Amino acid sequence: MLYFPFSETTPDSRCRGQWQRHSSREAFEAMFYDEALRATLGLNPKQPTNPQAEIQVMRSIPSDWIDAIVCHPNADIRKLQSVAGNLPVLPIYEAFAPRHDYSYWSDNYN
Repeated sequence: MLYFPFSETTPDSRCRGQWQRHSSREAFEAMFYDEALRATLGLNPKQPTNPQAEIQVMRSIPSDWIDAIVCHPNADIRKLQSVAGNLPVLPIYEAFAPRHDYSYWSDNYN
């Protein structure tokens, strides 16, 4: 797995082209940088500091590691259920909504 504190597709990415440096524990921990900013933004310990952080998996994920399919409520849920097998299909709006700190990031990076 590769861990990026910023999205590889955003202009502020500091990691572009440095793939070998992003598969360590330190790279994972870098996704949770700046304790002062995290406190100011009121982030949950499980949330990366930057909402554009990414984990890129370079191999297939075993199907027994997948517990459910989370989708937007406007998704074609019947179509997802038809291919999901025994997996539950969970329409959860919050999984696709902006984080509570959206205004901080949109004001500072746009």
